[in-house]
Formats: sequence, structure tokens, C-alpha cells
Amino acid sequence: RMIRKYRGLSIDDNNEDVGNWKYGYLIEDGGESFIINQVIESNEQYITIGSWCPVNSETIGQSTGLFDKNNKEVFDGDILAVETDEEVLYVKVYWNEQVAMFMFKSKKYHDNVPLAELTSEIAYPFAVVGNIYETPHLLEQ
Repeated sequence: RMIRKYRGLSIDDNNEDVGNWKYGYLIEDGGESFIINQVIESNEQYITIGSWCPVNSETIGQSTGLFDKNNKEVFDGDILAVETDEEVLYVKVYWNEQVAMFMFKSKKYHDNVPLAELTSEIAYPFAVVGNIYETPHLLEQ
């Protein structure tokens, strides 16, 4: 069974990675969030982690398990450019708690559509072009 990855923007002031995306597994504790990578050793009593980084909790997003036309992994909070026959549509990827699935929506059409619809054989090509944290202006197009 595959455990999905997470990402978050680094807030590690002791590191040149501050403000960069960190990818791995999520640990949340007492209001703090960390992305970890590489479990070196573990047993019932302890775990040794190869690397960890504090991240901004507001920017955490889970992998959807999908990849765009350029083989870039799609995460919650990403902005996709969907190439329809008539236009390029900019949509936001998000987790819908009510129906327990990843969805996307555009500001133009206000539709909430299951992300899985982009995986069908007849679906339009799409690419990750940004995210709601760093490039929210893309959704205005």
C-alpha cells in the first residue's frame, strides 16, 4: 500500500531552504507541522528520522496521486492549466471533505468537478502551473 506524500513551505530559519517546498511525510504535533524524509531505523519504542523540516501549516497539501502531462505530481492547493478545445482554463485543486475526494474548480464556471475526471481517456491535457500560496493570481485568468 502506498502512503501518499505531503508538501509544505519551509519555515526553517536555520537553513537556506526557508520558503522552499519540502516533500515527504507529515507529522503534526501541538500546532507545529514537520515534513520528514527517510526513516533510518525504527522499532516499537523509537524512530530515527534522516531529515525533517518545520513547515507552514497553512501551506500543507497532500499528493493527489495524479501526475500532469509533464509527469509533475499534483498536490492539494495546486493550480492547473486545463487545455480545453476552446480555451485554457485555470483551476484550483482541493480536498472536498463532504464527498471525501479531490476536486477542482474554476473561478470562471464555479463548478466543483472530481479531479478523477481529468484521468479519463477523453480528458483534456493539463499541467501544474502554480499553487494558491505563491501564484494565486493565476486563478483570475
